[in-house]
Amino acid sequence: MFSLAILESYRPLLLGIARLFFLVGVLVGFLEPVNFIIGGPTNWVLLVSTYYPLFPYLAAMVSSAIWHIAVSIAAAILSWDCYRNLQMGRLEVAGLRGVISGALLIITGMWPVGLLVIIAGITSHTYQAKLHS
Repeated sequence: MFSLAILESYRPLLLGIARLFFLVGVLVGFLEPVNFIIGGPTNWVLLVSTYYPLFPYLAAMVSSAIWHIAVSIAAAILSWDCYRNLQMGRLEVAGLRGVISGALLIITGMWPVGLLVIIAGITSHTYQAKLHS
């Protein structure tokens, strides 16, 4: 019972931190493709010169880059939706989508930010579950 009282007293602070973590997920999700594209030409020239014998497989590398960009943008859109749902008080929706968005960010290689977004999603979902009990 003591731990629930502590969680309730920090509710505004923890939900504010969750909002901040969701916004960080949005920023990183949208900036990661830009970084990937800007660093792309140098990376592609290095890849082609290094792996010239594997040149027929270049199409696979391009499709992999497109998937990387698409997943990163999807994670950013989901993080933005989580932020909006948290602002509107729909904590359960924000929690579930936050965990999915964090997992997508981890898949793209942005694991520290992905973990922050997952923590924000778990926090949101915990407070929603506490409201129902």
